[in-house]
Amino acid sequence: MEREKHTLYAFILCIFCKSCTKNMYFLTLFHSGSVIGYASQKPWLLNATLRENILFGQPFRPRRYGRIIEACSLQPDIDILPGKDLTEIGEKGINLSGGQKQRVAVARALYSQANVVILVSSCSSNDPELL
Repeated sequence: MEREKHTLYAFILCIFCKSCTKNMYFLTLFHSGSVIGYASQKPWLLNATLRENILFGQPFRPRRYGRIIEACSLQPDIDILPGKDLTEIGEKGINLSGGQKQRVAVARALYSQANVVILVSSCSSNDPELL
């Protein structure tokens, strides 16, 4: 399979299913020369602001950031935080629900400069109306 330049490939992998072996083989075809973003089934957060958790060291690009916030349905969550996206989250800050943590992890993977994004059961904690 030939990869096109400036194209984002996303793979949503399940666990414990027969096709996972095929998925992992398929991913090895993309590994060479690819930058890979990853959101695991069990999301984790930095002890930092929500924005810093999404940017993960990347420069802040308002337009890109806004599109990703919208795509991940994070705006309603941001609106209820006291400092909006500059609210400290994690162990030393505001506690987020499992679904909120998952959406932040997916947003982080999408915000990265990756051209391949792997989402492992990343929708399992989310409310159906947000999918």
